[in-house]
Amino acid sequence: MCSNWECRAVNLVSYGTTHHNKTNGKPCFEINTKLGFAMIDSIGGAVKVNNFLATLDLKLISLENLKEMERRAGEVIEALSAESQRRSAEEAYKKEMEDIAKEEIQESRQKMEEADGIEDLGVWLPPDSSPLLR
Repeated sequence: MCSNWECRAVNLVSYGTTHHNKTNGKPCFEINTKLGFAMIDSIGGAVKVNNFLATLDLKLISLENLKEMERRAGEVIEALSAESQRRSAEEAYKKEMEDIAKEEIQESRQKMEEADGIEDLGVWLPPDSSPLLR
């Protein structure tokens, strides 16, 4: 709150970088989201975070707030995972189609080489054709 007794306006001051999860609402501090990622990835949950903070003799964070951080981070991880799976499926499909095309090309080349009179991509002449054409 402003210290001027006539103003008394509330000033919002952020103490770190923030981001918005939705188009409206208050911003989230990035450090909280990073803590949510850490809880999912390596620390192992809200209780272990508080145990870690207690070991460092720091103030504990309420379990509700930690769960909210974890939930927000989980949504981001799930979205990234879905996008990664979609890209991997597309790449696998393209690779499989390329492999099938290569196999079909090799099969057609073998069939062409096995046919009489075709050594290259020239014209095939029937056996009863004029000798002048050969």
